[in-house]
Amino acid sequence: NPIVFVFKLIGGIILMIIAFFYWLHILLSSAITTDGFPEHVFFNDILLYFDEDVDAAFIAAFVFAGFALYLIWAVTKGNIKFGVRIPFCFVIHPMVKDETMMNSFLFNVELVLIASMAVVQFLTESFSQYVRLTAIDNLVGT
Repeated sequence: NPIVFVFKLIGGIILMIIAFFYWLHILLSSAITTDGFPEHVFFNDILLYFDEDVDAAFIAAFVFAGFALYLIWAVTKGNIKFGVRIPFCFVIHPMVKDETMMNSFLFNVELVLIASMAVVQFLTESFSQYVRLTAIDNLVGT
């Protein structure tokens, strides 16, 4: 069905744009700092604009949730595609359709859960101005 390929192409282009802007945000707000402060806060300003100035907090929440879901999706996709692979030797706990054993499935779920905590901490540090004075900010302590 050619419609499926068109939707995959459109989805790939959208995800590529999201990835580009997220890398740009990481570079500007996390990697490039001056005296410990970010050079530019990029998406933090956009999210705060929607949250405070326009009174459209739902848009900011959807954008923030979109970035979070994108990172979790990337972790899950990477885990399914690559798994725990020893380069050029073998794969530990592969995820193969209709052939995955329960212990391999639970091991991969555990990896995704561990990575999700890392994603939450990374998002908290990356969007530090947007998540200030929230429960996760108190937990992570950025």
